[in-house]
Amino acid sequence: KQWYQRRVAITAGGSNTKSRLTARTMFTLAHTHGDILREGWKNILECILQLYKSNLMPNALYQAFDFVQGHVQIQLEERLPAKQDQGLFSSIFSLLNADTSGRGPTTQDLEAQKQAKACIQECQPQKLFTDSKYLQEDSLMDLVQWLIQFSGGPHVHAKNKTDFSEYTSAVFIELLATVILENRSRIVRLWGPVQNHLNSIVSPATAQTFLVERCIVTLLRLTVRMVGRIPTSDEILHSIIILLLLRPNLAQRNSVSICFGLYELVKESLGSEISHDNWRVIFALLEMAGGGVKPPTVIVRQVFTAEKSDTTLVPPIPSETNLMEESTKSAEPSDDHSFEELDETSVFREEEADAGEGVPDGSLRDDKIIMPDPMTAVHQPSEDITQWTIEYVEEEKPDHQLEIGLANSYFNHNPAALGKACETLSIIIRDSSIVRSDNFNLCVHAVRVFAETYSTGNRTEKDKDNVTGLIQLLDLMHTLHTRALSIFKPPNVEGQRVPLNDSSLQPIVGEVWTRCWCPLLQGIARICCDVRKDVRQAGLTYLQRALLAHDLRALAAVEWEACFRQVMFPLLAKLLEKITTDAMALEETRMRAATLLCKAFLQHLSPLLALPGFTDLWIDILDFMDRYIHSGSSDLLGEAIPENLKNMLLVMSNGGVFDDEDNHRQERQRQADMTTSGSLWCTTWERIDKFLPHLR
Repeated sequence: KQWYQRRVAITAGGSNTKSRLTARTMFTLAHTHGDILREGWKNILECILQLYKSNLMPNALYQAFDFVQGHVQIQLEERLPAKQDQGLFSSIFSLLNADTSGRGPTTQDLEAQKQAKACIQECQPQKLFTDSKYLQEDSLMDLVQWLIQFSGGPHVHAKNKTDFSEYTSAVFIELLATVILENRSRIVRLWGPVQNHLNSIVSPATAQTFLVERCIVTLLRLTVRMVGRIPTSDEILHSIIILLLLRPNLAQRNSVSICFGLYELVKESLGSEISHDNWRVIFALLEMAGGGVKPPTVIVRQVFTAEKSDTTLVPPIPSETNLMEESTKSAEPSDDHSFEELDETSVFREEEADAGEGVPDGSLRDDKIIMPDPMTAVHQPSEDITQWTIEYVEEEKPDHQLEIGLANSYFNHNPAALGKACETLSIIIRDSSIVRSDNFNLCVHAVRVFAETYSTGNRTEKDKDNVTGLIQLLDLMHTLHTRALSIFKPPNVEGQRVPLNDSSLQPIVGEVWTRCWCPLLQGIARICCDVRKDVRQAGLTYLQRALLAHDLRALAAVEWEACFRQVMFPLLAKLLEKITTDAMALEETRMRAATLLCKAFLQHLSPLLALPGFTDLWIDILDFMDRYIHSGSSDLLGEAIPENLKNMLLVMSNGGVFDDEDNHRQERQRQADMTTSGSLWCTTWERIDKFLPHLR
């Protein structure tokens, strides 16, 4: 019925000369005297709304920008419901009660509709928004505020007692984005209301809608177009933290758009200075959308910084818009995906923010982000911009971490989103100007998250789709591994790098080991346990290259002991499990891993001898040799293990490890590690005789 009424109105307006003249006059006055418009913008937008519903607007206003389809325009026009099939009696009833609303348009009607559309095309309504850069600031602010009202969500239209359609709201979201992009020089006054408006639609959403999708894309699009081009781009870039409040089902449904948008954002930001807080947000979004990782805990707090005052204001959060209560409600699952409910609320109140204050920068993993309340008033003071702050909370880890995987909470991930996220991460890591000491651990964690997602996402041995992605991640890990020391190592007085044997470098080497080398080696070791043989073989190749790298010679004995206990031993233990049904391929992997253990031990034997617990480490290695020689079904390990063990014993004997006069043995005697110089020799053969009695 409404469609028929609009068709009649279009026909009447198109055939009426006075109606067409009125439309031309209205738009001409708006184009010429837009500076004096205040409340009048509401009436003009009402007219545009009716023109949109009547399908009379220019085609460009029925389309929207989209990241995923390669900047291909997508239609925004609301589709009429499909005609339902009618039964015999229903068809007879419709025929007997038919009226003129069911007949098709006549030739005169089509001509009138054509004249109406030509008239609106001649009026150029789109220029009201593209030429908004010429408006005075007061008129521009009123235009923006009315666009916000017309593009509001269901709660806004219910409050204003107006009809809500997500398609019409999406149209005005696109018009709002056009106005913002045309007024980048005045973004300081415009961005506060706009970001809170987008936040008020995105954050409370529990189900996927077209409007939520358009708001997410619009936020990313505006950020991409602003970054590096205006003085306040860093503050605007930080606004994408809103997306971390998405519920798991919405994060998964929009993951492709988010990852494609972040890809464009990183490309546009090359050469621009991005703060550490913003890098945290970018990496958190990449891990959430690409890797399917539960996002960091978000703490709600809104802070305004006024230009005329140095006082920081923290407005109270209304009880009726308690986001914490909203977030604890179970999210509606999508039609084609199921999601776990969060085991804890992802949004905390402002009072909980004080729990982590005072934690120094440089923590291994930050997991709390303070955000403004998305349900506060849309129109803040025009001279204020929302400040987004980050709270650092150091991740608690055991002294000896025996797991090479990451203990994150994972949701279903989209393969296309994961692939794009890896491309984005590759751009970041391969640009030497981006990776710095303050965001290095973010790169390390992200590459490990993606590797974990690739490894756990498809557990079938016949799957080959993820092999290329994992090989690419191995290369990124190796790139980070080789550049770690050069990034953290300071230059000397002459501006040249400090040599590895310099004593002043030891504290830095310890930090590099904890923050960089150890997590990267664990990530590579995790890939070595993949179900696919090609991935395991590539992982072992990269792991050997990393363990025998020149820079690792700067590690002290305690770091090398940690390398064996936190990287090699967990890897060897994991490979003892039945990770694949191909027994021969698994046995070949075990042989390569055991050989790598022997090479790493012999390569770094000198620093290891200074360990007080060298004997315990050596016995643990022999224990793994025992377990591996009995794990194979063929002679592959039975032949390789004795040969490796002979080489180790020969090198240790030639190096004087079992010699009474060896200085290292005397040092360990003073530390009460052994009572006699011959005890290591006796202990060694006592352990070897249990599984290789004929080795002597």
